[in-house]
Amino acid sequence: MLSGCENHFTISIPAWDDGETVEIKVRRPSLLTMAAAGEIPNELVGTAQRIFGGEPPTALPLERMGQLMIMMARAAMVEPTYDQMCESCGSMTDMQLAAVYSFTQAGVRALLPFRDGAAGAESAGDVQEVCGTPQ
Repeated sequence: MLSGCENHFTISIPAWDDGETVEIKVRRPSLLTMAAAGEIPNELVGTAQRIFGGEPPTALPLERMGQLMIMMARAAMVEPTYDQMCESCGSMTDMQLAAVYSFTQAGVRALLPFRDGAAGAESAGDVQEVCGTPQ
C-alpha cells in the first residue's frame, strides 16, 4: 500500500447540543467515481455536474441542495454510517450535514469554521425527514 493513501479520517462535527461535538469516521468520496458507478440518482446528475463545474451549492434550489448534502453524507460517512446515525438519533442537523459536505469538498481544513464557531453558533434547525429521503 502506498504511504499516505489512508482514505478514512476521524473528524468532529457539531453535536445536537450547542457547543458540543461528536466524532465520526469519514472518507472523501469522488463525485466522478460515484457517477461512473451509477450512484448518483438521475434527478441529481445535473446538480452534481453544476457543483463539479464550480457552482457553489448555495446557488442551488434548497431541495436540491439538501438532496446533494444527504447523498454526499451517505457516501462519506464510514462510522457511523449516515443510516446508522439516523436510526440512533432520528436525523442529522443542518450543521452536521453542512460539516460533512464541507469535508467532502475541501478536507479537514474546511471544518475549522465549524470547530471555532460551534460554541456560539445558533442551530439552523434540524433537517426534517432526512432519513426517508431516497438515495
